[in-house]
Amino acid sequence: MLVVAHRTPSTATECAALADAGVQVFEVDVQLGADGIVVSHYLPLFGVRGWIEHDNARMRWRSRRDPTLDEVTELVPVHCRILLDPKETAPSRRAELVRRIAALPGTERYVTSTSETADLAALRAAGMRTWRTIKSVRDYDGARRDGPLGDDAVSVRHTLVTVERVRELKQLVPSIVAWTVNSTRDALRLQAIGVDGLTTDRPAELTRILR
Repeated sequence: MLVVAHRTPSTATECAALADAGVQVFEVDVQLGADGIVVSHYLPLFGVRGWIEHDNARMRWRSRRDPTLDEVTELVPVHCRILLDPKETAPSRRAELVRRIAALPGTERYVTSTSETADLAALRAAGMRTWRTIKSVRDYDGARRDGPLGDDAVSVRHTLVTVERVRELKQLVPSIVAWTVNSTRDALRLQAIGVDGLTTDRPAELTRILR
């Protein structure tokens, strides 16, 4: 079972400990910043003129510097992959972020997951690995309509995963990864019905349980 750490730790020691526990992929949210591609889970807070950002219930001032993708990549053990989740929503900024991801050196280290099919196609054309994100029934129906996918996997909201959908998705793509799975009961259920990987906030614990 592939285990994805939903949040990449901020130190090389913590990343190495997770890798030793069996974690194979580390996820990061990426945006455009003054230093190029930056890693940040914070998004602008609607209606506050862009000065305050939020990560779910956590708030911060926008002026704080975020680490670059290069800096975070150095923390992750070289045998592990890094899953990029693009967070830009404005079309021009989104296109620029995708262009920069496609130009990254050492593309074998990175995987990009998004529901934007045009972005996935552009990244695959540049030789990048891609996972198609399925976060709603509409996304799931769209993947079925598109037929066999060119992606390495689908990354599916775990509440959408059923035995029937696993069977159908296996005809479209090699692997199915469910997110975000923090319950032991959910993890064991998903493993039993044929899901290939889990994204979790409890990577060390679930890796041990699933073994």
